[in-house]
Amino acid sequence: MRQKEKSNQFAIFLYNARLERGWSLREAGMRTGLEPSYINRLERGKRINPSVSTIQSLAVAFQVEMIDLAELVLQTLEKEKNNH
Repeated sequence: MRQKEKSNQFAIFLYNARLERGWSLREAGMRTGLEPSYINRLERGKRINPSVSTIQSLAVAFQVEMIDLAELVLQTLEKEKNNH
């Protein structure tokens, strides 16, 4: 990951959670109902504002609290806002 992407805690979580489970992008897509390419963009920090339904799908698949993922997204958005 490049430096900008390292500050995206949501992206880091998604990437690490997927790898810890041994999931490919394709498998993560099947488990979440999301396109693998979209998950890849989230992991790379190319998409930083997922919808509530996307956050919910990810939380269910990764068995984490939705509020925890939402907080990571909000932190990322706040950092992005402060950088502009």
